[in-house]
Amino acid sequence: MTLGSGSQSESALLAYNKRKAQLERWRGSDTEKESIEIRSRPKRVKFADKCIFQAACASNDKGQVARMIKEGYDINAVDEDGITALHQACIEDNFDMVEFLLENGADVNISDNEGWTPLHAVATCCYVSIAKLLMEHGANVVALNNDCSIPLDICKSDEIRELFIQEINGKGIDLKDARRGEEVKMMDDAKRWLANGAVDENPHPVTGATAMHVAACKGYIKVLDLLIKAGANMNSQDFDGWTPLHAAAHWGQKEACEVLLEHMCDMGLRNNCDQTALDIADSSVVPLLEEWKKRHDVNKNIDTHNVGKQNLNNLNNNNNNAVTVPPKKKPAPRPTPDDDVTIVTSQLSQDKSPSNISNSISDEPCDQDEEMEVEEEQEQMVDVVDVDEAEDTLASSRPTPPPTCVAPEPISFAHPPPPLCPPVVVVLLLVALLPVAYRRLS
Repeated sequence: MTLGSGSQSESALLAYNKRKAQLERWRGSDTEKESIEIRSRPKRVKFADKCIFQAACASNDKGQVARMIKEGYDINAVDEDGITALHQACIEDNFDMVEFLLENGADVNISDNEGWTPLHAVATCCYVSIAKLLMEHGANVVALNNDCSIPLDICKSDEIRELFIQEINGKGIDLKDARRGEEVKMMDDAKRWLANGAVDENPHPVTGATAMHVAACKGYIKVLDLLIKAGANMNSQDFDGWTPLHAAAHWGQKEACEVLLEHMCDMGLRNNCDQTALDIADSSVVPLLEEWKKRHDVNKNIDTHNVGKQNLNNLNNNNNNAVTVPPKKKPAPRPTPDDDVTIVTSQLSQDKSPSNISNSISDEPCDQDEEMEVEEEQEQMVDVVDVDEAEDTLASSRPTPPPTCVAPEPISFAHPPPPLCPPVVVVLLLVALLPVAYRRLS
């Protein structure tokens, strides 16, 4: 090291000494004492094949691209946005790579997550030469994106617009029918599913979108109605967690949102970014979604209230149905044989006393048949005891129950009182036959 003279030499020497002191401190530090192998180990980063492939396309490395295709790499592989290598080459105006990819089997009409084909991309970028190349390889000049726009609708220059018009007129395409072509095809599929009683479809392999998502985001109302009637899942979620309502709300399809909401789709579902349909909705449909959210919240509160009320009723019913021991009541007195004698004798004393019975018998001598008739008459008189009067007598003899909240149940006299005891019958017969015996003896 050669140092100059003067002040510059002194400054350089000072810096040299300072750096020397720093190195000495470094050699004594813990970091310096660590294993050299650990510090010198290179970091390894493994890139996904799709990243390597698209990087090779972007750098126009046809050799690397050709090797990967030969090894079996999918030339139509997409990234998280649905972009393919062909999309990327069109956006970057890489004519050579676009031509190379098309010659090696790239799909000229493949669409990304927004429904954009490579021709949509060059239309908005105004790359006329690539647009011609794509159409030569069969690009659909009237392909619809998720906004229901064909490349002609989004082109930014008169030159490329004129190119598209010439292509459309040259093929005799009716733009009105072309714009409805996808809807008509989906309508036919929906009618077939409805007739078969089942929805037979496979979600999109890249996005996971279903026919419901497509119909919702593009506003195909008739298709949407048929799909719902056919039993399609209104709450199906694609690979990003979007439901058909997310799609309809994001692309401002107000009528599609109304159809889904009227059929009670779940507007509270969230996508992978924890967003509801209202969170990502276009401003034109925000008032509609907010109104439906208020209804949803009110109905949810009502349902919660009804559930709570039902639970309370169930609890009360369970309490009412529980087995409880009723309070003990003093049993009502039952009639005894003595009571029966009292009732019968009192009745006889009023209407059927022995004197009255004897007066009703003729003074003429009676034979054995007459005696039997008298006995039968006496038995009938005894049996024809007024049940109502017996009930009144028993009721008057029953003690008054203590006052309670619940009135005691009255004794039921649905059945006649028990039959008279045999001793009572014997006594009555003896009393009735005394006059007859007396007359015979006399």
